[in-house]
Amino acid sequence: MAEKKKGAGETVEDILNAIDQDNLNEKVRNPERKVLVDYIKSDEIKDNKVANFEDFRKKIIGYMKLREKQIMGGDKLSDEVAYGRAANLLNQIYKNEGGIESAYKKARKGEIMKILTQLAETMERVEVDSFTTGVMSKVDPLDFDMHVKIAEAYKERFGKFLPKKLKSATPQVLAGQWESLIHGHAAAIEQAKQSLEQYAPAYSTDKTYKKAA
Repeated sequence: MAEKKKGAGETVEDILNAIDQDNLNEKVRNPERKVLVDYIKSDEIKDNKVANFEDFRKKIIGYMKLREKQIMGGDKLSDEVAYGRAANLLNQIYKNEGGIESAYKKARKGEIMKILTQLAETMERVEVDSFTTGVMSKVDPLDFDMHVKIAEAYKERFGKFLPKKLKSATPQVLAGQWESLIHGHAAAIEQAKQSLEQYAPAYSTDKTYKKAA
């Protein structure tokens, strides 16, 4: 077992284990996926098409409120905040297609599950990035030697998943690019994610809706 570096609070092993894919699955990704699957199974979703804009809002709000309850442990989220958060994300997701208007049009054509999935995946990426940042930020930002040790061990364990521009970097260089290392890790985890069917087995990836049993 790795010894704790005096004043560091966490060992190199602690840090790497915390951002390992298995731990990220347990702490972040699986809970996010459970929300999506539970919502798909609920009576809120009876088919894969929305009737009108009110129906679209209702389904988006319902998903966001369930997520707030299961992930954040709260039930005070207003309809306005729930929809506003989702709308901001959907505007980013569909920024090259007309924003949330495009998402609504797709939902009317029978793609509400695709919209909800994209929303869930986007929030999952944000949370993975936030969790990774929180873990890596436990290291004293002025302790360059500890950063180098972590970067060296990181390359041994996760090097093959690093973005191309970071793969050839030395531990000393990586230690000096801490933010890039953090966000590069989140991107690597995203690339290694399981297939869409495994991500949300309650629906198919085509336009044929599958109601969960």
